Amino acid sequence: MRKIRKTHPPPEYRSWINENRGTPSYCYDALPGEVKGTLKRHLLKEQGWLCAYTGLQVSEESSHVEHLKPQSSCDVSEDLDYRNLVACFPADGGDVSYGYGAPVKGGWWDPARFVSPLDDSCERRFKFSWSGKIAARFADDEAAVETICQIGLDHKALTDLRDAAIHGFLFDTRGHVIGEPEARRLLQAVDRPDGDDRLSPFCFVLKQLLQRIVEDSGYVQSGIFPAAMRWGLFDESRKGVRNLFWPALPILIRARVSADTPEAVEISRQSPALAHLSASLPDMRQGHWVAIASDRRSPNSENPGPVRETCRRD
Repeated sequence: MRKIRKTHPPPEYRSWINENRGTPSYCYDALPGEVKGTLKRHLLKEQGWLCAYTGLQVSEESSHVEHLKPQSSCDVSEDLDYRNLVACFPADGGDVSYGYGAPVKGGWWDPARFVSPLDDSCERRFKFSWSGKIAARFADDEAAVETICQIGLDHKALTDLRDAAIHGFLFDTRGHVIGEPEARRLLQAVDRPDGDDRLSPFCFVLKQLLQRIVEDSGYVQSGIFPAAMRWGLFDESRKGVRNLFWPALPILIRARVSADTPEAVEISRQSPALAHLSASLPDMRQGHWVAIASDRRSPNSENPGPVRETCRRD
């Protein structure tokens, strides 16, 4: 969810409001079609042509005007409050067939448990994994957890769309995460609109992961990061790179391959070892690294066969 910075309503909308205030027709449903069309275009431009809830790129044809506080819960004339209006996917606000978004939210309204895209903190309250999964950044943030549930932000179809955007934007043709210099460059532009005032789909997700690349550049450059992602060895949605998640208790060995003295650093589940590794990175980044998973598996693993894979970053 990207923070929406509301501007002023379009002149045509303000004029209709002023002319009809206090009359029996003073409600959203009484708006003329041409005014609704102008209003929607204005909202779309204000949002960078992204759905207010999902981050999907939308057009006039694939969006509708959504009430953050549902019309069914609005007081008289409250459904005309410009700050209560956003543009959302899909075109039919009642089409629940997608399984996520505004139609799924429907008439649900609990302001204490709803994270609004107008909330200054909305971008910080959700965390995205490298496979597009979403979770509340803090487990005790009940509003973030409830918002994900009520809007269907964790629906598989939407998660897959985020995953495709992430891998198309942040991975090179060899399947490696882009490097720190490129990540820093992209960070300067990822959430800026283009010449047509359009933002990239899921730009707020990409921005968060770009920041993570910069923060964890040692892991990315070493080659252990993409290998660990493929093996599913860290809890992406909650812990990130620094705390590896070991469901099958494998050991990752990081081996520096040089012409002179090969050396290896074992990554254990203990935080002191991770701290030692992090401190050692600056002196090791010039080498070529190989990440190898051991053959060990959990006794409860459904597939007790060996796991062995190599990831080399040249």
